[in-house]
Amino acid sequence: MNEQVRYEAYTAIVTVGISFFQKQNQFGDVGQTADSIRQTVRQSTSLDEERISAEISIVSGWRKQHRLAKQVDILLLYSDTFVGSLAAIGVEECITRLYGYRVTRKKIDGLDMSTPEKAIRGMQQYLVDLAEILAAHDAMTTLFAPIGGYKSVFSLAYPVASLYGFESWYRFEQSGAPVSLPRLPIRFDEAVLQQPETVRMLRSLYRFAGFSLREPFELSALPDVLGEWVEKHPVYFYQYEGLIGFSPLLILHIEQMPSLYAPRVFIPKKIEHEQRTMSGILNDFKTYQGTHRQQATGFTNRMFRHELDWSDRSFQGSPFSLYRMNGAPQHRAIYRWFEHEGEEVLIFKNVWFNYTVYERERKQLERLMQEDTIEWHQLVEVPLW
Repeated sequence: MNEQVRYEAYTAIVTVGISFFQKQNQFGDVGQTADSIRQTVRQSTSLDEERISAEISIVSGWRKQHRLAKQVDILLLYSDTFVGSLAAIGVEECITRLYGYRVTRKKIDGLDMSTPEKAIRGMQQYLVDLAEILAAHDAMTTLFAPIGGYKSVFSLAYPVASLYGFESWYRFEQSGAPVSLPRLPIRFDEAVLQQPETVRMLRSLYRFAGFSLREPFELSALPDVLGEWVEKHPVYFYQYEGLIGFSPLLILHIEQMPSLYAPRVFIPKKIEHEQRTMSGILNDFKTYQGTHRQQATGFTNRMFRHELDWSDRSFQGSPFSLYRMNGAPQHRAIYRWFEHEGEEVLIFKNVWFNYTVYERERKQLERLMQEDTIEWHQLVEVPLW
């Protein structure tokens, strides 16, 4: 006997795999082109709901349980692979013909398990995309079934769905009815995340990862202090084949709170009113430094001729480095990383927004770069990230 439940969801979100093409299913032998799939489904004399795909089976099960309203929007999430996109087309055609529901297909990029690095990046991107989709829907009127795709999809989606208040639905092969898994009691402890040691370590790791929350790095390459801290706090990270990445759940939680992970930045008080321009400089600086991780002290970008002439000089011992912004080549800055209050902070000692002024003052450049003093009373901390 089918379970009779009045739920009436107005939206259903379903991940799509490739069971549509399994040999035992109704369209297992269909030609793998969009036109062939559409034509075959539309011309079939009948459709067998239990022998089309896992996605159709769960929608059918929801209907039998009376969990769907008469007018439902179905969102199909499929991977960015050739066969995945075709399977989504087939599922869409079948849902439209069987039930008349409105169907939208959405591609989820990056879920590639071919290498450890791609796996970490792909899983992070998949969960970020999924979180954005779930955040845009009401858990009280939406059903979510991460039933199709890689086997890891369900284990990845389950905690994210719980974090956003959604149950995760599944239909086991031996069961005739969809079942929901209870929401996990999952959350991050704000008090722990904001502890000074946690913030310092996350800031150091963020810099080590090239100023990116989504860039994996090798555990063995970390300094001992950071490596030990990572191993003591596995909940914050995703480890796979010797690579480390920030946990997608952590990323979702802190991404909009840069004060928890981005290094502190100090600029001269005299340019405090130029924070918008400084923010652009910092974004350019972050991109370049991220491409050249752990860049040695010295010149860190393409220079004008007179700056290239200095390349024979040894600035390896210079406390400061000279930076030229790519996007606005008139801009220059002298910067350094400095140990301050138990962590490394980024200090812009001098900034030039105008090349004419820079040319007039560049004779002081060598002296400014060699000075090892920080005039804190002339600096102000600004939230540029």
